[in-house]
Amino acid sequence: MRALILDCTPADVDEADVEVATRTMDEALADRDIEVETLRIHDYDLQLPEHDSDHDNRWTDLRAKVLEAEILLLASPASWLGEPPDEARLVLEGLDAMLGQETNTGSPAANHVAGVVVSGDSEGGKLVLNEVTAALTRLGFTVPGRAATYLNAVALRDAPPAVRDSFRRPGDDAAANLVAVAKALEATPMPTEPDDGDDPGVRQIAPPETPIAKSLKALAAQPRPAAASA
Repeated sequence: MRALILDCTPADVDEADVEVATRTMDEALADRDIEVETLRIHDYDLQLPEHDSDHDNRWTDLRAKVLEAEILLLASPASWLGEPPDEARLVLEGLDAMLGQETNTGSPAANHVAGVVVSGDSEGGKLVLNEVTAALTRLGFTVPGRAATYLNAVALRDAPPAVRDSFRRPGDDAAANLVAVAKALEATPMPTEPDDGDDPGVRQIAPPETPIAKSLKALAAQPRPAAASA
């Protein structure tokens, strides 16, 4: 089983924060016999894909790597404003363009799990975590509970050893949850195609019958008395 980490650190930002934040999860995944590969998005020199993006080998290669991995981790620094960097937005918009075209048979990201690694400002990190997680679910990835980790590496450098050790727990928990759900989906995949040619669009679900509705239905089913003859 494979995991792919997409490091969305910009060129002008110290990579140490994201590197430290992903290290614990990287090690925890490796301890569970998961093959881990890390790609730095800045090195790919990506541009937002157009409709003919199939001709852009960089996006084609990245898309193939994403779909070859059962586990995807998007790692991003966060500013105090709570905005992900351009590299993270580029990845999410690019994957949307590459994966969102195949909606008739379900998302290609179905049966793949995803998690998030955030480093930097604490308050801004929560906003980035929420935004990235929501985007990954819209793309079709399954995001398990507690599948994210946050770390402020700068603040952690001067922290006591006990505090530094405590920051390993969220990463280890996230790795365990990601692997567990990935294995569950591997054993029992979610359907990606409609059954028997049914319309894959939105289906109407009848609301449950309330006691009053049942009484009215039973009353309507009762035979009416014959009208009295003159």
